[in-house]
Amino acid sequence: MSFLLASRERTGGLAGILAGLTFLFGMVFYLAFLTQIQFGNLSADITSQLIYLQEHSSFLYTWYFVIYLVFGFALLTMQFGLSALLPGTALSRAASLVAFLWVALVIAAGLVATVGHDMVITLADVHPELAPQAFVSLHVVINGLGGGNELVGGVWLILVFCAARQRQSLPEAIQWGALVVGMAGTATALPQLSGFGAAFGLGGILWFVATGMHLAFNGAGHTS
Repeated sequence: MSFLLASRERTGGLAGILAGLTFLFGMVFYLAFLTQIQFGNLSADITSQLIYLQEHSSFLYTWYFVIYLVFGFALLTMQFGLSALLPGTALSRAASLVAFLWVALVIAAGLVATVGHDMVITLADVHPELAPQAFVSLHVVINGLGGGNELVGGVWLILVFCAARQRQSLPEAIQWGALVVGMAGTATALPQLSGFGAAFGLGGILWFVATGMHLAFNGAGHTS
């Protein structure tokens, strides 16, 4: 049993590092390639975004695949590793449930994004006058599922903090990091505080990688 728990923690730790890297990839990709046209910003010029989508569909597919689908499955695997380390309390079970909810939302957002953009491209070829509205509607759904705010991810991190505090299951820095990043995520639920999304993203990179390294290389010894 001890070996199985250790294996879950190592696997979950590696998945946590991968999750952090998907955050990093998503931010660097957007800053490098999508900032100029403000892709996904419905207040920006929709026509230029549509043209970019048509010309770089495979490029964008890769981006969405990584930031939503790869991240979603990495988060799921990481949660199994955390569950092996956190105490079996109501708070820990609540954290697991919220993690599974977050996984479902981001994977759904990824599927909608990858399939939906292909449909928008097809529509632009057949009925170009309908494509802009379809693009807007698609991004409303994507933002509602996973891109508009970080409330669910923030709540998960706060619950991880609370569960870990019960028995000091994680290092102090990781515990308090979860609280700080989680609070930044929950703040994005208010439109006027959406700027905290950048803090959530940057903090999330550090937290996922640090927590993943702890699970992969130190957490196994906790259960042995």
